[in-house]
Amino acid sequence: MAVCGGLGGLGELHSATAEVQKICNEVKKDVEGKLKAHFAVFKVISFRKQTVRGYNYFVKIHVGGSKYIHVRIFVALPDENKGPEVQSIQNDKGKDDEIERF
Repeated sequence: MAVCGGLGGLGELHSATAEVQKICNEVKKDVEGKLKAHFAVFKVISFRKQTVRGYNYFVKIHVGGSKYIHVRIFVALPDENKGPEVQSIQNDKGKDDEIERF
C-alpha cells in the first residue's frame, strides 16, 4: 500500500500556488479545446499532487459563476524537456466537490 503523498500515493490537499496556476495557464487552451468551451475565468482553487515518473497534479479550477472543473495534468521530470499535458478532465464539478484520483 502506498504511503499518502509517497511514490504513487495522492498527496494532501493544498491551496492554489503561483506554480500550479502557471501550469494550468499553460494547458488552458488544451482544456478549452477538449471541452469545446472558452473560460474568461480560469483560477486554481486547490490541488493534490501524485509523484510518479514526474508528477500528476489533480487541480480544482474555477471557470466562472458557480462552475468548477477538475483537471489531471502530468508534468514530466525536467530532464525529459516536455511541457505539462492534460490527462483527464472532470466537468460539472461544484465548489465543495473533493479532489479525488481520476
